[in-house]
Amino acid sequence: MRSRTFLVLLLFIILSTLLALVLSIFLFNISTEGCGKEVVIAVYFYVWYGRGLGSRHWNDSCVNVVVDKPIWGYYSSIDYEIIEKQIKLIKEANIDVLFISWWGPGSYEDEVAKRVFEIIRKYGIRASIMIEPYLGLDPSLYNESFWIKILKYISRNYIQPYNDVYFKLEGKPLILAFNPIGQLYNPEKDFNAYTFRIVGNGIDEGGYQDWDLWPDYLVNVSTVNLKIRRDGYVAISPRFDSHYMYVLGCRKQDLRFSVLGEKYVDQWRYIVKNRCLIRIIAIYSWNEYHERSAIEPHFDVSIPNPSYFYEITKNYISKVKHFEQD
Repeated sequence: MRSRTFLVLLLFIILSTLLALVLSIFLFNISTEGCGKEVVIAVYFYVWYGRGLGSRHWNDSCVNVVVDKPIWGYYSSIDYEIIEKQIKLIKEANIDVLFISWWGPGSYEDEVAKRVFEIIRKYGIRASIMIEPYLGLDPSLYNESFWIKILKYISRNYIQPYNDVYFKLEGKPLILAFNPIGQLYNPEKDFNAYTFRIVGNGIDEGGYQDWDLWPDYLVNVSTVNLKIRRDGYVAISPRFDSHYMYVLGCRKQDLRFSVLGEKYVDQWRYIVKNRCLIRIIAIYSWNEYHERSAIEPHFDVSIPNPSYFYEITKNYISKVKHFEQD
């Protein structure tokens, strides 16, 4: 009798151990499945500059151009040679996608964007159009009629001719739009051939945007805890500095986030730690000099190394891509 009891107990222990082993393997696969997926590295890319200090966008009354200066000087965004130099550096940093700031059909940015799409083909980089509110800040202007016209134009001029490099999300071409677009009418429900994402700031208060442009919620916060949004998207930025525009009366708020870039590394450390939860990392920005958020190599009076932000970016992208710990 005791022998039978012992055998039953032994069999129970063996079966329990095997079951625990199978469950542990199954649960391990579930918990690590997300880590095996590709993390897309994107950067917001601005194509609105003309050649020289007195030219388009460099001479805006709200820009203190003395603060930061590109290593190539005050370049023209439409210059093929400049675009080539930018894309080479972007490729070397292992950035996958450009989110191109776009200001409507026939605009200067429209012409530049087409050149950018031509050049990225050679480097295996993808891009999406981000529609800026070029009609004005009244959200009622961006209604269904607006979207019918604009999608036809973007499809004919970008998605169809550059289908091999146009970035797709959920298997469909991604169209970004900057707020207040999307505040009153979101095209997502009516145009299912595309994936739409509304970009903005203060999105927890606004309630209609999908993705942050930059992590403005980190201003005046000591601990860096990034917010992972829809699609596993997270926005990061080396800094945001509207001080000079505020002094000139062009901004209502004097925002100075991480002016020396001290929180940029902390943002990347958060990403490395939470790698399995993240699908898209969007860097603000490659070259937005108005708000001093550029990672493009530039001369900076406060940071001696022109490639400081670029090198940090490149280093941490490598860690993310290769599952390295910090």
